[in-house]
Amino acid sequence: MKRSMIFLLAVSLFANAGLVAALLLRSRTAASGAAASVAGPGAIATAPAAAEKGGAGKAATTNLDIAAAAALKTLLSGDLEQLVANLRAAGFSPGMIRTIVTALLGEQYAARRRQMLANQTDVPFWKTGSTGSTYTPQQMAEMRAISREMQERMKALLGDDYYAMMDESRVYMRRQYGNLPVDKIEMLQRINSDYSELMRQVRQDSGGIMLPEDREKIALLEKEKRADIAALLTPAEFEEYDLRNSSTAMSLRANLTTFEPTEQEFRTLFKLQREFDEKYNPSMYGMPMTPEIMNERRNANLALKEQIKAALGDQRYAEYTRATDFSYRAASQIAQRLELPKENAVATYELQRNYQERLNAIRTDRQLSPAERTQMVQALAAEANQKVGELLTPRGLEAYKTSGGSWLRNLEMQGPSRAAGVPPVQDSRVILRGSGGGGGR
Repeated sequence: MKRSMIFLLAVSLFANAGLVAALLLRSRTAASGAAASVAGPGAIATAPAAAEKGGAGKAATTNLDIAAAAALKTLLSGDLEQLVANLRAAGFSPGMIRTIVTALLGEQYAARRRQMLANQTDVPFWKTGSTGSTYTPQQMAEMRAISREMQERMKALLGDDYYAMMDESRVYMRRQYGNLPVDKIEMLQRINSDYSELMRQVRQDSGGIMLPEDREKIALLEKEKRADIAALLTPAEFEEYDLRNSSTAMSLRANLTTFEPTEQEFRTLFKLQREFDEKYNPSMYGMPMTPEIMNERRNANLALKEQIKAALGDQRYAEYTRATDFSYRAASQIAQRLELPKENAVATYELQRNYQERLNAIRTDRQLSPAERTQMVQALAAEANQKVGELLTPRGLEAYKTSGGSWLRNLEMQGPSRAAGVPPVQDSRVILRGSGGGGGR
């Protein structure tokens, strides 16, 4: 056994003075009695102090070292199965046993890793990939296989204690997987890992250029993964898993940060959004977005909004609409960062709506000349900047323009041609008809 491993075990032993005492009492060396007399909560501090008094103290310290070395030798005798049994008999906690066994297993697999990486390519620093991972796909697969093999070996060695260790991170596990049994959690992690590797390989083979067939492969893998998960879990468990891990759930959580939904509201919104995503979200299953599908998607999105409004009620729906607005989320984050009242972000959102309505009114007013339109839009932009600056402070105003307040930047950029009657796409039919007849001049 390498000296580093012996040192690790020695540190682990001396980290718990009570366990040191137990080990020393079990030792059959002549020095065990003397060591046990000094071992205890103050053992490590007592021995150096005794050493300062002369030969007796030095002898006690030497006896302690001899006894500890003997205890280590006893612990390390036999294979890993015997080591685990020895550590348990000595009173080590499952956490300490896992730490020691992990280190020893890592040492056993180190040679295999070194052999695998012996011929790793050294990419020059001036070439692409020099600062990232230089492992080949085969090496990555082998490393994952080693990690999986180590995990299985750990499980066999620790038995029930392996799952007891998982309980120590139960808060994280419950948030990600709900109250699933640990064996199903392990299977879920295996399924996710396997399919992630397959999808990663498809993306790597694409060279960064995803062709339709690549997207189809990803979509098929995603469907197969969900089918495997659904086969593993009960319908109720699958629903709980989806609420935590699906792309719909993750997107919904990100969009509802400032909405602060209740659990029931989140479940309701998730159900409605998932039905929409499964049919119309191209990022989920590689759906081609033809003009017909895009038109159908727009109509379905309007229907979805009505369903959400009916589920939430008028007041909460208004809050939901505001919370899912990108510009409002930016204003809210800025207000929080600068320790401004939350109401300032709400007021900024209302200003946005007000000024966009006023801008559209200016654009569609046929009685205005091009010069008048330009002047009014410029005045509107200056006024909007001033009011938003008062709500978010000048520092917040600049951050808002670059992080979410695109409407304000667009308002500032309205040039003479736009103000004169070249409108955005949604208003082009109205403006062009007015300007073409000359009646707006």
